[in-house]
Amino acid sequence: MFSSSFTAVIAISVITLTFSAEIPNLKLGDGAPPFMIQARKADQYDTLEILKYGTNDSNIHGPIVFLAHTKRSGFLESLFSDPECFNKLIDISPDNVNYVFLFYADSAPTACNNEVKAMADEFANRFYDAIISYTKRKSCRLEKLRWPSNRVRSQFDEYEFNERSPLPSEFQQNWLSRVHFAVFPVSTLGNWIPRVLSQWYCSGHNCGLDQIVVEDEQGEMVCVARRLDARYDWLPSPDTLAKYGHLLVVYVGDACSPDTFVNRAAGHLALVSNETGNCSYLIKVQNCQKNGALGVLVFARQNQPLEDMNCQGSECNTQLNIPASMITFDTGFKIKGSSRSYIRFQNTPSDVFAFGIDGQGKVQETGWFLYPSMRFLAYQAQWFNYKTNLLKNLTTRDAVVINVFNHTVMQGEKGVTATVEIPSIDDLQRYEHVELDFSLSCPGSTDDPCAHWDHTVQLYVCCNSASKLCGLELGRWITPFRRRIGRWLTPVKPLIPLLQTTDRSSKNKCVFTVKTVPWAMAWVPSLNIRLVGKVQVLRHYTTYHSMEKSLAPFQIVPLFRGGTFDKHYNSKYSPFSFVPPSETERVKLVAVITGHGSDNNNCAEFCVTSHHFIVNKEHNYTRVFSNAGTAMGCADRVPEGVVPNEHGTWLYGRDGWCDGQEVIPWVVDITSALKPSNNTIQYFGWFNNTDPNPTRDPGEIIMYSYLVYYKYLDAEISSADLH
Repeated sequence: MFSSSFTAVIAISVITLTFSAEIPNLKLGDGAPPFMIQARKADQYDTLEILKYGTNDSNIHGPIVFLAHTKRSGFLESLFSDPECFNKLIDISPDNVNYVFLFYADSAPTACNNEVKAMADEFANRFYDAIISYTKRKSCRLEKLRWPSNRVRSQFDEYEFNERSPLPSEFQQNWLSRVHFAVFPVSTLGNWIPRVLSQWYCSGHNCGLDQIVVEDEQGEMVCVARRLDARYDWLPSPDTLAKYGHLLVVYVGDACSPDTFVNRAAGHLALVSNETGNCSYLIKVQNCQKNGALGVLVFARQNQPLEDMNCQGSECNTQLNIPASMITFDTGFKIKGSSRSYIRFQNTPSDVFAFGIDGQGKVQETGWFLYPSMRFLAYQAQWFNYKTNLLKNLTTRDAVVINVFNHTVMQGEKGVTATVEIPSIDDLQRYEHVELDFSLSCPGSTDDPCAHWDHTVQLYVCCNSASKLCGLELGRWITPFRRRIGRWLTPVKPLIPLLQTTDRSSKNKCVFTVKTVPWAMAWVPSLNIRLVGKVQVLRHYTTYHSMEKSLAPFQIVPLFRGGTFDKHYNSKYSPFSFVPPSETERVKLVAVITGHGSDNNNCAEFCVTSHHFIVNKEHNYTRVFSNAGTAMGCADRVPEGVVPNEHGTWLYGRDGWCDGQEVIPWVVDITSALKPSNNTIQYFGWFNNTDPNPTRDPGEIIMYSYLVYYKYLDAEISSADLH
């Protein structure tokens, strides 16, 4: 006799078919159609639920991130087997995003799909336990806990719970209502979701199914087994071994000592045990490299899953040049026992594992998971919230919008150029905010064909060809690795004097040029200039804040530019003398500075540089890029607009920039440091508190810096003033 839950599923299937009689072929950015999914809640009561999206009685709303699990993937095996996997999700996820975990039926069909139901129960129970564990350590996330009045709330104060005790209701309702585990396989959903998973393409880092092919000497296949490659940013990819065809694999032992190899590894693929010995993966791979191995296969411990192989701490400073992958114990044990086995590496295309529905109800890609961690789900969720807030800013504030570029292909030396009529400088000054609304897409309809490398994109403007301001930089962005979703709103009001012609009161015709390096693959930028918040200038003010709104930039003076970051970098700079115009009320220093390249100190992309502006020989205004070289320095800035889940090393902090983000001008008021008459400002840039002095391949500092003079605007003359 069937249970009541099975009866409910039959009913759901009938309803779902009415939605999916014609399954839509969804493209990136299309609206998500309705769906229903039978799921298991992440509670201790084995509660089933019916997820309904896009219906009159919907109980799940965007943003939603989906992840589909298959046992055929070594990557997903490692991700889900990590005891801390859900804690990593909870740790950085926004509190408004739903997560739906789906499952493929990887074995022969069983009665009523019990295999998937068992996996859903296992993961739901693990998630519930993860919440308890997490809350014990970091319970201050629960904002409504009552604290003694004499106690300070610290970020990680602990809150004690009994084992399996109920959680505080706020936390329980927030998290447990947003995490769902489908109890029927993808192949039985009866809606549009399987079509998205099967038709959206993904290539590169951890897409598809990474496998080894075991062959005999004649090249006949013996078996195909899943594998998990070492971290992409630590060791080369096994793809580098393709030139050898198939490689003889030899068992060498645990590889914890270069002198105890069981067999000669030179010119072969080394098979390494993880069962014995007590050494790190770096030691194993390093010893194999010393013995001439072309690559390494580590087989997991018995009854243990595949592990994420990576260097640890100072080990990562040791450069290794051969790839390594992990295979299961059973596969490794069989290869060890064979007489002569040959290995080649392959990737079999498969359904994508993840996608999302954003806060606007549109289906979206989720990029690349660079290593097995649920943090990448949370990064995409953070981006969905960033995008929602950005769109809110664009739609809830009155603005004059001036279109400059609209989805125009940018490639080659000339970039993209447009001549645009903009208001006079007198008009521009009367807006509280002047912003660049810039987005960066790419040819095609998905992330996959986007440009592979990160490059600087710069916006230049010329409103008067005879002016020394012609051709200076108005905006700067850094392209992401192979993602098309970047959009940013950058404040540039201090730079509006760059938009000035000879006649301050006339409309300007300005030439805007946006470009990147000429060898870069094509990008498709769009740009609007937004004038927000018309300021009413009064004769009398009741508050200081209202008076400050009428303070506007009226003149800009170019200062120092960057250059090659070597021992001669600072020698080219001389002090700059200036006298502010008589009507000046405020003087600000504005600079846009980014470091690029890689010398022996990783400068200037991954080293900490400092940039010093000395006013009148005693006032030091310093910009220090302490984020450079940090492991997660840019990943932590996804809520600020960094494009998540890019294909390259987007996680690391850079010298004044991040991949897939705008570079916001640094603005500092220097008025208090000025003298009534002549003033000087000088500049120098340092690495490690001294002049740079690389021994090879010096990097580059890209810098535009300005003095900007501000004045209070004249009050508008009203009709009452004329009588």
